[in-house]
Amino acid sequence: MTYTICHQEPCSPISVIDTINTCVSYTWIDGIAYTANNNTATYSLQTINGCDSLVTLNLTFGSSLTGVDTQEACNSYSWIDNITYTASNNTATYTLQSVNGCDSVVTLNLTINNSVSTIDTIVACDNFTWTNGITYTASNNTATYTFQTINGCDSLVYLDLTINNTTSASIIFINGDLVASAGISYQWLYNGSIISGATNQSHTPSNNGLYSVEITTVEGCNNTASFSLNNVSVSEQNSIDLIISPNPSSGIYNLVTNENVAYTIYNIIGDIIVFDQTKKLNHNIDISEKESGIYIIKIVTENNDVIVKQLIKN
Repeated sequence: MTYTICHQEPCSPISVIDTINTCVSYTWIDGIAYTANNNTATYSLQTINGCDSLVTLNLTFGSSLTGVDTQEACNSYSWIDNITYTASNNTATYTLQSVNGCDSVVTLNLTINNSVSTIDTIVACDNFTWTNGITYTASNNTATYTFQTINGCDSLVYLDLTINNTTSASIIFINGDLVASAGISYQWLYNGSIISGATNQSHTPSNNGLYSVEITTVEGCNNTASFSLNNVSVSEQNSIDLIISPNPSSGIYNLVTNENVAYTIYNIIGDIIVFDQTKKLNHNIDISEKESGIYIIKIVTENNDVIVKQLIKN
């Protein structure tokens, strides 16, 4: 037999294992491109001492990783791709390199919850205490208050407040009638009890006592005035013949008497709006440019008797 001498010894083949980790197709020393794990392929090499060297392939394919990054944010979110998202997104992806050298693909699952802003519109009388604990006595459209919504985002509320200051209420007694100051609705009371059907601006009392009126003012507020009627006849008669017509009217009246008279007209709060001291039998009165409501006309006779009437302007 013939032997090849290596280091003065018979030559023994050398066996080695070639361990490879990869993520893509791998072409080995045998010229074959492998696409799957393999631990059986071999290849013979000749070492420097002339002996065969048998190499066994140990090929492992690593798996690319995939994952989902679930996020929830208010209004906007900046992700690892350096993009700021302002709407929900479940399609964006980003590629990382895993520890085995393979790609790792991350998919974004983003929910964007938007903050909410609303306007709280309030109309109040005289004052109003808002959610922030502050009592406002004047109209305000700049105050804000921040809540937290159920999704954890801020909810900003803007105040739009209109404060109507209540007009003072009053009652005057004119020619047997109680007349309330101007409003949009009325309810009369006698000694604290509601008088059924007494819902006009004026009321004719039937007895002495304490009369009150609950007024809804033109600003939409509520106010109350009272008047104590004592020792007053509720059926006083005029001393002269006197006609005012038409009454109610649009503001044009004709005053006719059987005695020369002068007159003064007041508004419901007592301001003089017409003053005519010319005593005569007929007077043409014009208050058409004044606001609608009840006015008081005080008529003075030649004998200086005083008669008080209502003028109703539509």
